[in-house]
Amino acid sequence: MDIIKNLGYKQFLALAYFFSENEKFFLNHSSIKSIANSFGIDSYSCKAALKKLEAESLLNINTIYTQSQGGIRKEFIKNETLVQSFLRGIFSGGESFFIKDILDVRRDKTLSNLQRALILIMKYSEHTKYHTRIIAVKELARTLSITESRVVAGIQKLNGEMLSSTWGGSRVIRSYKAIYMSSKLTWNFKLDEQKAKGAATIDLKTLLYNSNILIYLYGELGAIFKSLKIKRTELLNEDFTLTDEQQVTFGHKIDYRFYGRIGGADLISFLTFKNTKLIFKVLEAIKGNNDSRHYINEGLGKCISGVLVENKSLLEAYSKEVVKGMRLDSTQRVGERGTVLFIEMLDHIFSDIIKSIKNTVMYLLHEKYKTEEIYFSSNNPLHMKGEPNVFIAYGTVQAKNILLKNKPLSTSNLLGFNLWKDKNRSQLLGTLLIKFY
Repeated sequence: MDIIKNLGYKQFLALAYFFSENEKFFLNHSSIKSIANSFGIDSYSCKAALKKLEAESLLNINTIYTQSQGGIRKEFIKNETLVQSFLRGIFSGGESFFIKDILDVRRDKTLSNLQRALILIMKYSEHTKYHTRIIAVKELARTLSITESRVVAGIQKLNGEMLSSTWGGSRVIRSYKAIYMSSKLTWNFKLDEQKAKGAATIDLKTLLYNSNILIYLYGELGAIFKSLKIKRTELLNEDFTLTDEQQVTFGHKIDYRFYGRIGGADLISFLTFKNTKLIFKVLEAIKGNNDSRHYINEGLGKCISGVLVENKSLLEAYSKEVVKGMRLDSTQRVGERGTVLFIEMLDHIFSDIIKSIKNTVMYLLHEKYKTEEIYFSSNNPLHMKGEPNVFIAYGTVQAKNILLKNKPLSTSNLLGFNLWKDKNRSQLLGTLLIKFY
């Protein structure tokens, strides 16, 4: 939204508050100072925000000269028709959810204006970029015209205080100078394995995913090297090779431990001893950094969405996110070659995972809706509260671990879709929610 560019956090708040007030509110005020007092924001910031709105034709500010009322007063007319059209263009019909967020933070007297602005800018990002869970600190600082250190300190302070579950506890990824966004929502329907009348469909799938894959790979490769009695010093030696007997055993173990579990034939062919020992060094270098997995989640989530909604730009985002998350950690410690091989291995693994997810999703949906063709469009999980017709849980998870009625469900690793019967997306079949554990 261009209107929020180059604003301070107080001006951003004034803009947000404008959208949460009705036409009558502005007609009842006769000066900018009066509106500023009501908003709890200084007059200078409030005036700058209102001028921006006036430039967009969302607000008319008229100067009226009257003798009976002491000279000059202002008349503020909110153009409700244009405002609604403006918001729909940004939030694609989900503007009411953002308005509720504005009202919630505005009513919370425990928050400072900076905290309110931080929460709302994060919520704005979630409502408008719902394939995105990671937002750069630099981007937040630029939008709110504050230093990066104030952004980081503000988020950490919010996490340290008792806030509503809607905030969810977005965390700072320090090594990458970014924020990982995660809200929590309370879902209105009860989830169970019996699929009782009126309950959502639940399908539980066991699938290694995100950080579990890295832990699994590190443990399994370490076990293979140990069984072959290969010492750590030998792994570090670039010239070290296996005997013919060890090479055969190594191939068998790679095939047994990885084929069909997290990859197919392409992955097995790729995992030669030469490649594997370099990849193992990368895994060892990043094993203590939990933050890097967020970038894998980000890229994989976008790629799954891209496959289902046939959006090439989301497919291309996958490798970029993986590079952002992994290269920074590993290149300096294990070298460029090892990092390139590691990312290539992830491509093999995740391409197989994405194919598996797509095949499973399509099979389940065809079974449920009894239709030859199903088309997808993205749906913001924040807007699907209590609505999904089909719920698919991926990961090692049981139904009792899927949070039940009146308990919050984290939006991290959560993908939402509308399901359509026709290519023009005019006949809605239902909605799909995918949650990764």
